[in-house]
Amino acid sequence: MRVLVRKLAESVCRPISYNRINNLLSSVGGKLSLATTIKYVDYCEDAWLLLRLRNFATSLAERESNCKYYFIDPGILGLFLINKEAMLLENLIAIHLFRIYGHDLGYDRVFFYNDKYEVDFYIPDEQLAIQVSYSLCDEETRKREVEALQKLTKRLPCKRRVIITFDEEEAITDSFGNIEVIPAWKWLME
Repeated sequence: MRVLVRKLAESVCRPISYNRINNLLSSVGGKLSLATTIKYVDYCEDAWLLLRLRNFATSLAERESNCKYYFIDPGILGLFLINKEAMLLENLIAIHLFRIYGHDLGYDRVFFYNDKYEVDFYIPDEQLAIQVSYSLCDEETRKREVEALQKLTKRLPCKRRVIITFDEEEAITDSFGNIEVIPAWKWLME
């Protein structure tokens, strides 16, 4: 379990499959069956250690087996992460979204989107797309975040597109409308 939690912490904010988790665990501590690995991840969810986020863009089988995981207690992430600011920010946003929209195992309302490009969060009921980036100062990062929201708008309805940063704020206008760049503290107060 210790190795599982560590590997999930190192993979926070990124999709990871049960097979990948199983291979990592088996390489460190002896052979585990895939079913056992799945049960261990489920136990972590049942104990409110993890929240699972599914991919909106995939089939049901893929949606169940290749997810992102966020930690309810961000202090655990602080134990395992080296460059933690960006991951802690995204984890904070995920927890807040789960508080707003719920986390019912039978009825997901918060997803991520990953199909050749990734959007951190998509809420279909609100037609809300959210990217989380610690900073947009780096031109490459800015381009990646904006382009992902533009591509998503071509595939899914988006009434509101937001990039949440640590402390930057601006409005970006493109052919699809506006993208709000909002500091996390301000967005959390909405």
